[in-house]
Amino acid sequence: MWGFLDESAMHVCRSHEPCIFASRADGGQDCVREYFFGVGAAVWESASDMTDERLRLASLRREIDARNGLSAGTRTARFRDSGWHATEDLPDYAEPLIHELDLGGTFKGHVRYARSSAPISGGNLYDLYDRLFVAVARDLILRYRAAPSCSLTFEADGSPSSRYERIVAAAGAGDGNPVALAVQPKGDNLLAVADYLLFATLKYIARGVQLCPDEARCPETHGAPIASALSLDPEGSFEATGHVTKADRWHRRYYAVARNMSSVVRLNIDPPTTVA
Repeated sequence: MWGFLDESAMHVCRSHEPCIFASRADGGQDCVREYFFGVGAAVWESASDMTDERLRLASLRREIDARNGLSAGTRTARFRDSGWHATEDLPDYAEPLIHELDLGGTFKGHVRYARSSAPISGGNLYDLYDRLFVAVARDLILRYRAAPSCSLTFEADGSPSSRYERIVAAAGAGDGNPVALAVQPKGDNLLAVADYLLFATLKYIARGVQLCPDEARCPETHGAPIASALSLDPEGSFEATGHVTKADRWHRRYYAVARNMSSVVRLNIDPPTTVA
């Protein structure tokens, strides 16, 4: 088993659509904000699947680079240096990858996320991400404990390697469950898969919350459907669940990876953790 892991955060405003205060960390006076924090893992169960996926993505990246090679835009230079980045990619970069993952993705996706009505930052944010990483790593280590090998690759964010060593140890790695640990900088194409599946999942969930008029009394299904819960309409496309419909772009973005999603789990946050 080869797992590639990433972390991300986003927020939505339930008061305004679109929100003119979107760029402000705490929103405007009338904003009702919801904050979502998550980690995602893209997992390949065989070396051949992982190698094939890496080769296809490398070829796709070269095609995109060649297509945009004459552009003087800063995003072109960053893409050449560090590849895909879900939070900043324009359609020229994002759509080919989404199409590839939709048609040829061989990964299994896992997301663990938390939701808060207050922003989280500093040490509290690192603590939260660590808890989410431990949660998903524990499940992966248990699920693949009989596999010949188990490897987890985290995207580097400047943290010391001891941070990731503590995460995998807390998740149950040890003599009985050996785990090879690696940390890679942004630019690894398989880390980009984890980045995109996490971004699409959090956006889908956040959009559903934003569209819900009254969660306490809402009969709709919330969250993001996984592969085992998908159903097709008469036209052969995935049926929408909850508030996010086919007219919403986050339906299409998420369903590009949904058939490969094995688990999407929300973790409750203890009150002290929500203090920014």
